[in-house]
Parts: sequence; structure tokens; C-alpha cells
Amino acid sequence: MGKTLTWITIGVGSAALLYGGSKLLRYVVREWSREALMQEYRKAMVSSIDQLKELQIDFIKQLEDGLTREVETDGRHMLMLPTYITRLPDGCEAGDVYAIDLGGTNFRVMRVALGKGQPVHPDMREVPIPRAVYKGTGTALFDFLATTLAAFIAQHSGPPAEGAPPPVVGFCFSFPTAQSALDRGTLVDWTKEFECSGVKGEDVVRLLSDALVRAGRPCRVAALLNDTVGVLTAHRYHDPAACVGVIIGTGTNACYVEDAGRMTKWTPAGGALPKGTQTVVNIEWGAFWSDRLPRHPGVDDAVDARTPHAGRYMFEKLLSGMFLGEVARGMLLRLAANAELFGDPGRDPNAARVVVTLVAPGVWQSSHVTRCVEDDSRLLEGVGDVVREVLGIGADLAPYSSRRLVKEVCEIVALRSAQLTAMALSALLTHTGWAAAAAAGAPAPTTIAFDGGVYEHFGAYRATLADWLRRLVGPEAFSHIKLVLAADGSCLGAAVVAAAAARGGQA
Repeated sequence: MGKTLTWITIGVGSAALLYGGSKLLRYVVREWSREALMQEYRKAMVSSIDQLKELQIDFIKQLEDGLTREVETDGRHMLMLPTYITRLPDGCEAGDVYAIDLGGTNFRVMRVALGKGQPVHPDMREVPIPRAVYKGTGTALFDFLATTLAAFIAQHSGPPAEGAPPPVVGFCFSFPTAQSALDRGTLVDWTKEFECSGVKGEDVVRLLSDALVRAGRPCRVAALLNDTVGVLTAHRYHDPAACVGVIIGTGTNACYVEDAGRMTKWTPAGGALPKGTQTVVNIEWGAFWSDRLPRHPGVDDAVDARTPHAGRYMFEKLLSGMFLGEVARGMLLRLAANAELFGDPGRDPNAARVVVTLVAPGVWQSSHVTRCVEDDSRLLEGVGDVVREVLGIGADLAPYSSRRLVKEVCEIVALRSAQLTAMALSALLTHTGWAAAAAAGAPAPTTIAFDGGVYEHFGAYRATLADWLRRLVGPEAFSHIKLVLAADGSCLGAAVVAAAAARGGQA
């Protein structure tokens, strides 16, 4: 009997040891798999200061090439488009002006009374665009915009009065556009999920003007510009040091103040401009491409393949709010499926369901990235809330170790975007000569104006962007740079430029 008990004890102990060893082995393999994937992400997507400076060389080269010749419209070259602005705002613009701002799936209408030296108090309304409209015909899109603007004007001015001059409108149109005058420009290509037929190659000012006639409210559409130009000109109305405008929202783009003489591919209709004339260049930096861009093929290629513009606008797909959540979703999916981030999908039906959930595009939004990055609680309860809301699981499948990795994934996505934005801004400051002047000890104060939901609502992103720009240009030079939020600036900038045009303020 004693021997039997001994053998039973040994057998049970061996089984327990074997089970414990198996469990330990599974734990080791899981942790190794997680760390291997995270190292893969860090290496592919996070840049060193030297890597950013190498990428900056490519950015400047493409930027300067675009100033001297018409580049191919292939979504892989910055277009460097002229804006036909030859007198920058100085605060003297005046008048009662309307503006319309189309740059995403919501658009805005605004009325503003500009007065010399007077505070600006615009009245603005934001309107969602139905999917059927931004995926439909160009006629349907511009009729939708025109009827909304006509109703807005009627609220402020009543019905059209016989003999009265038509309302002056600034049109902020934030898609790649080839302008041939301040109030004339043809759509080069749709971005940001817009696919309206019959618009590419057409003058969008004429399309809007015709639609306003059909809506019973003819207007003078006096200026066409994009959102980044709007942000810059709106802030320049108050701050003469403003030299760059940046949008980091659903999409991303930038513009900057340039010596008109350096844009040799542009010949103004009125002939050569006086020496020293400044203009604004619309970069269309979402189309920047370089082999040095910090991309993860398994994640970024999958995100790119699901867009209407696969293989194009790759810089935008690394920066903008439309894609931050999608990139994070792809990273989390690989962790969940291959490294048991939320349990073993081969053994646990709930863990398998999480993988199925993460397969669906759009389930992880840029707002979730923001919330996870900015969760500073000790146990990352905020990350747990996001995981519960999106994936429907609690702490049993998302313990602290998993929440910590979710946060790091979101941090990597946000860091990459902020680093690349800082690189592009440093490149602009280098190209314009500002960085050289700063290095020589004579930097002029300069302001970079931002708009867009990512910059406005993501405080940690703003801080990270500023930190990397400081590293790239140097602490002393950075002390002369002011980064400001110019919320709703795109619409106001359109109104400011239209007011200048209405009184003959542009060449």
C-alpha cells in the first residue's frame, strides 16, 4: 500500500510538473512573440534623429524640384502649386464676406464682418455631407453645397435685393487643385474618400458659381484656396510672423510663404512680379514619397490597399487622422492573432471573437489612439475602457500587461506622425533660409499655424511634435518658433483673401 501511494504521489507530482512546465512554456512563447512584434514595430516605424535628417534631404529635394517644373500628378510627388496670392493679409482687409470650406465629410459655411483693427467674430455652421453625395456625382455635390450656402446667406441678408451687388464668397477647397487664377482652379484628384464624378479636370469655382445660380443666390466667388492656405492667411491677418500653415486632421497638408521669384514654373498673367514679392505655395505634402519613409510593410501596405488611392499619398497615410486608427488596428490585429494579446484565439472563443472584431476596418478610430496615449492612470484604466467599448472584453482578457501594449502601439502610431510632421517643418525652415539665419545667430521670430482635429484635440501629440521639431532645429532656434492653433482658420482665411480680392488687393 505504501509503495502504491508513493507511485501515485510521484505520478501526480510529475503530471503537475509537466502541466506547470507546459504553462510556463506557453507563457514564455507568448511573451517572446509579443516582444518580437513590438520590436518589429519600433524598428520599422520610429525614427532616430539621424534618420529624420536623411529623410529631410529627400523632402527638400522634392520640394525644390516642384518649384521649378510641373511634376507628375501620380500621388508620389509634392505638387508645389501656386496660389496666386501676391499680397499677404496685413489686418487691413475689411467687408462683409461669406466663406465655404470643403475639405472632408463635413463642410462649413461662415459669415464674417472684417474691419481694420477690429476683432473678428464669425458666425459659422458645420454641415455633414451624406455618403451618397460625396460618392455620387459632382452636380449633386455642388448643388448640396450651394443650397446650404444660399440658405445661410438668406438667414443673414434676407432674399436677394434687386440691383444689390452679389455676396462675396471665399471658397476653401482642400483637394489637389491646379489654379490658373485666384478665382479659378481645376481639380487634379480627389482624396479623403471623395469620388464624385465629373469634377476632375473641371474649374471648381465655376461649378460652385453655377450651382449657386441654380439655388437662386448668385454670388461672386472671389477667391479659391485650400485649408492650409486658409489657416496661414487667417492667422497672418493678426500675426505678420506667420509663415507656415499646417493641417493635421482627417487629411494633412501644408503651405508656406515663399519668394515668388523662386517659383520659376509660375508666370503670373500680369507679367513678372516686382522683386521681393512674396506668395504662398500650396505644397500638397500628403503626396511626398521616399524609400526612407518609416513604414511597416505588413501593416502599412494592408492599410494602403484598402484605400481608393492605393500606392499614392503615402505620406498622408502615415500622418493623418483618417489613418492613425487604422494603422493601430492593423498592429493590434497581428498581436491578437499571433501573440495572444487578448487570450489564445485557438482555445478561447472570446479571444477568437476579438480577432474577428479587429479584422473589420474602421473599428479602431483615431480618437481611440488619442485616449490610449493620454491615459496616465496607474493601471491604465482608460485604455481598459477603450478596449471594453471597442472589443467588448474586460480585465480577464485585457489585463494590465495587455493594456500596456495597447498603449504602446498607439504611442508608436502617434509618434511616427509627429516625427514626420516635425521633419517636414524643419525641411521647410531649412529651404526658406530661416534655419541658416538661426544658425548664424539671427533668427527672425516665426509662427507656424495649425488646424485640424488631431492637432487640436490631441495634447500629447502637440507636445511630441514640438519636442521633435526642437531636436531637429536646435533648442536656441526653436525658442524663436511659435506653434499656434488657428482653429477654424481655413474658413476665415478664405473670407480674408476674398475680401482682399474684392477690393483689388491681389495682383
